Amino acid sequence: MTLSKISINQLAEYNKKRTDKGKLNIIKQQKNPPPYLTPWYRIVKTRIRKSMELNGNLDPILDALKDLKSRPSGSKWQNNNNRGSINALEKYLALDFPAIFDHVDYSVFTPKVKSTILVGVEVLVSPEIVIKGKLNGKTVYGGVKIHVSSGKPFDRHQSQIVSYLIQRYLENQVADSKDQVLPELCICLDIFGERIVSSPGYNKELHEIIVNDCIDIRHRWDAA
Repeated sequence: MTLSKISINQLAEYNKKRTDKGKLNIIKQQKNPPPYLTPWYRIVKTRIRKSMELNGNLDPILDALKDLKSRPSGSKWQNNNNRGSINALEKYLALDFPAIFDHVDYSVFTPKVKSTILVGVEVLVSPEIVIKGKLNGKTVYGGVKIHVSSGKPFDRHQSQIVSYLIQRYLENQVADSKDQVLPELCICLDIFGERIVSSPGYNKELHEIIVNDCIDIRHRWDAA
């Protein structure tokens, strides 16, 4: 049996599928991903990352909004992407990060390892933002996964799946054993869902739901 692989966002989507066809379609897409993905909302993710690199300074967001609003009309795709990006960045400005971010002296970095293994399934987590900082003299870690989908925003349960898996990924693949991954710093940032959801920490029920989904993916993988 080959190693099953799925991205963290598609795992959250998988959890909502109620038919075999829907689940198999996700697996087929993960087995044969398109060679090129249209770069929707790229500026949204890059400017949010830049803002966090500057410890929450909003200038990169405001500068992007000014630039997008002044761009001349282009192709239909460019116009739609620009309008969607403006909408997304304005929604981002209305969101509040957990207060703990204000108390952590952190820097942003990019880990070499992007995924973690859960019951034989490789889950590609690849947070847009991973932070390492100090809180009360202790080294702490956190991460942010940015979900930007106007058509399929996550619900709270899906966002918890994502934030919890960020925590597990950081614990298993990134943080030193002597350091701490803080659940409050592991968040799913869903722009069009207009919510920021932190990891609940270890939650037996949520953990079992994710494990069962991964087992189901593994069992269906070769047949898809």
